Amino acid sequence: MALEVLRGGSIGMQKPSLDSKSLQAAIDKIRADQSDRSCAILGSATLEAALEQLLRAGMVPDTPAELFEGTGGLSTLASRIDTAFSLGLISKAERSDLHIFRKIRNEFAHDFRHDLSFDSPAIGDRIRALALPALLEGRPEFQGGDLRYRFFLSVVLLPTFRNSRAVDFRIIHPRVLLMASV
Repeated sequence: MALEVLRGGSIGMQKPSLDSKSLQAAIDKIRADQSDRSCAILGSATLEAALEQLLRAGMVPDTPAELFEGTGGLSTLASRIDTAFSLGLISKAERSDLHIFRKIRNEFAHDFRHDLSFDSPAIGDRIRALALPALLEGRPEFQGGDLRYRFFLSVVLLPTFRNSRAVDFRIIHPRVLLMASV
């Protein structure tokens, strides 16, 4: 039964909102020859969907959708990041990286300068501050990566870490399994 729950089986757990096919489609779209602005906004939206999936993994099946919409308590990316951190679902470094992604997204979404790019000083400094790419320095697949590549690599890897934590949450908190099986 536990394996069924971990796989999103049919005993009452909510299905994830971002499955591997959707994630791959988002990654392919981000990797396509898009502007830096599109890449930043799509990448951040992908991370936001993965974060919502992580939070929903520990909630009862009947959690109102309004919680994540409009003026709901978890409708903003900042509130989702801080809630996930407060619940122990993401690490301090992941929290920091997600807030950096949020700031990058906001800058691209609200700054209408046509020349804004990953190489712009403020954006570049934020990308260089991401913890995850720094962990990969020196690895062959990371050599020569420009700022866009560092951003993209983080978008691809962060959901992987968070998805593994969603499974951990279900194991660590057996009441979730009990509620799902009632």
